Formats: sequence, C-alpha cells, structure tokens
Amino acid sequence: MCGKSIPKDIETYINGIQLKEDFAKISNILRLRKANGRISNVEAIVNKVLEVQARMIKEQLKKEGVMMFKPNEELTPLEIIERYLASIEKEKEEKMA
Repeated sequence: MCGKSIPKDIETYINGIQLKEDFAKISNILRLRKANGRISNVEAIVNKVLEVQARMIKEQLKKEGVMMFKPNEELTPLEIIERYLASIEKEKEEKMA
C-alpha cells in the first residue's frame, strides 16, 4: 500500500475497507521525524574508532616484531583491521590442521 490505486480484479477482497484513512493512520505512525542531531555524527564516530583500532593493531604488531604491512602501503583503517582479522583466522585454521 503505497498510495497507488487498487486494480479492479482484487477490489472484492478489500471491499468495505477505508484504505485512505488507514493509510493516513499508518503513515502518521511510521513517519520519519526530524533527527535530534545525534545520528548525523555516527559515521564520523565509527571512523574515529576504526582509526584508533587500526593504530593499536599496528603498534601491537610492531611490538611483536610482526611485519604484516609494507612500510609505504596506504591502507584505510578498515583494510588494516580486515587484514589483521584475516591473519588471525588463518593462524587458527593452521593450528587446527
């Protein structure tokens, strides 16, 4: 029900129903309201968390002497985290084999 007309062949199934009134009730309940500003910065917050996590991963790997990344390799924080998690999964699989 998105405000379109109902085809005549299914009109018998919905006879007696007040579609316009019901649609108005539903749309009033489901209507998106103005955001209070909290949602608008979620992406920025997630990006900061990813940056911090990627930095922590790099520092930990450096302490352990593990070279997982090339020195001049330009990776996004998400790519760093994904590569790190993939290496952990690979280690787990190798231990189980």
